[in-house]
Amino acid sequence: MPSIGQANTSSGTSFGSHSDPRENYKLMATSGTVLNLAAESLEIPTSEFGKTNVELINNTTLLLLEINAQDPQLAESKAWALYQALYKRLNVLRSQEQTERDKSVQQVLEDTRVKLTDAQNKLSNYKLRSGFNSSDQIKDLIGNMGNLQTKLIDAIAQYRQTNDGLQQLVTTLRLSPQKAADALVLQTDQEFQKILVEYTDATTILTNLLPNRGVNYPDVVEARQKQQASLQALLQRGQKLLGIPVEQLSLERLILDNSNGSGVKRGDLFVQLVKTDAELKGLEGQIAALKQQIGDLKAELNVLTEKESIHDNLDRNLQIAQAVFASTLTKIDLSKGDPFASFPMIQIIEEPT
Repeated sequence: MPSIGQANTSSGTSFGSHSDPRENYKLMATSGTVLNLAAESLEIPTSEFGKTNVELINNTTLLLLEINAQDPQLAESKAWALYQALYKRLNVLRSQEQTERDKSVQQVLEDTRVKLTDAQNKLSNYKLRSGFNSSDQIKDLIGNMGNLQTKLIDAIAQYRQTNDGLQQLVTTLRLSPQKAADALVLQTDQEFQKILVEYTDATTILTNLLPNRGVNYPDVVEARQKQQASLQALLQRGQKLLGIPVEQLSLERLILDNSNGSGVKRGDLFVQLVKTDAELKGLEGQIAALKQQIGDLKAELNVLTEKESIHDNLDRNLQIAQAVFASTLTKIDLSKGDPFASFPMIQIIEEPT
């Protein structure tokens, strides 16, 4: 733009800025601080420097600076001195603003850093104290519960099938599993079996004699005495083996007759009944154990669910603290990268004339 000034006695310069803080710059250019700096650079008193005329160019971002002097050279020197003083003053203000901004941002950064550290410590301490690290623990626990429930279903199905077989054996033998086990104990005892042979022989002899002789015949009496003695010995031996009193009727049901094939088959059924009963009790124990394990895992799942809720809250707080800290760092970088935020840079459009 053309300069505006008095011929040979004044000099002016125009400059612009990225925004429009011209009113502030106008006040600064006429301030005592800037005028003192300009006068000092020329080594003249401020009173001799003179007044500065600053005009705003309408519809532009330009300022026109004008100053009077006794000759054109001095006017030009004053204009340059005024521009340089204004430029220095702006740099001082920018530096001061940056310093204050840095203090403020550093305080905010320190506050966010403290909050971030506190959030990290809270999450770490809770993990250490609770033993909960991630949701994978809950997934694994649920998977284990699913496996145990599958095993429980299979065990219950097997229990029902085994129980049906047991009930069929009980109905067929008209004997409980415990009585079948007692019969097997008696069958495997050699002394009991020896006495049983004596009892059987005496009974056979007595049965053969009675149709042809009276009850008081000596050989009948002798056979009956041997039968009774053998029976008494069987009852005593049976009580000793089984640990409970044994009556004659009960004893007869527990004796397995191995003299023919039917006895062997009945003995096999007794063995099967005992084994089936043992298998059923094993399944009962397995089912009870599985139910207990599932119950324990459900209780543990409830605890882990509560821990997960606390863990997630602490983790969310940590993420927020990290985001705030990162945002603060970004603001610091942006503020450092823009020293002309409040005081835009000025440029000379036309040098002093």
